[in-house]
Amino acid sequence: NGTQNLWVDHNKSQDGSAPSGAIPCTQLAFQAGANYATFSYNQFLSHNKSILIGSSDGMTSDKGKLNVTIDHNLFSGLSQRDPRVRFGNVEVANNLYQDSSTQSNRFQYNLGIGVESNVTSQNNAFETTGISEKNLVKRFGSSGHLTDSGSLVNGKPVDLSVSPTGSGPGAGGIAHLDPTSQVSSIVLSDAGAGRVGLGD
Repeated sequence: NGTQNLWVDHNKSQDGSAPSGAIPCTQLAFQAGANYATFSYNQFLSHNKSILIGSSDGMTSDKGKLNVTIDHNLFSGLSQRDPRVRFGNVEVANNLYQDSSTQSNRFQYNLGIGVESNVTSQNNAFETTGISEKNLVKRFGSSGHLTDSGSLVNGKPVDLSVSPTGSGPGAGGIAHLDPTSQVSSIVLSDAGAGRVGLGD
């Protein structure tokens, strides 16, 4: 809440054992006036709700804030919120999404486009089994925008844009975009805890 200038890099987040009756929450939440963040080269695995940007539709004080870049992350076996955005300007680029209709956490969507959000998706790779591309994005209301380019679903080019007349790009923090065809190998090799190269 309210954090400024945050970098979350090379982590692994996954469900472990939990006490009986425990309710799992979002793996990462950025909200309540928070601004400027990069989430890079992380693994978000086997969970229900992954990343929440903006806590509620009524938090209008978040307008002009919640600028976030999400790049080179692995989202695998998740149900939803990869990310879910309200008000924020968010760039989602070079991420790998692995989704299946038979995964233990029932798949709902990857990109959640909420109130007055402006999301730019670039060169993301989706590896899906039994999931229609139309279910990769969920629209909450009519005031949010997703502008998508370069996405591949099982190697096939798609355009996931909703209301592409949005003001995009979002956070605009990606200095270098990798070709979508290389995203899977890069993310599987480099994302996650303990994979920071030394001497590079």
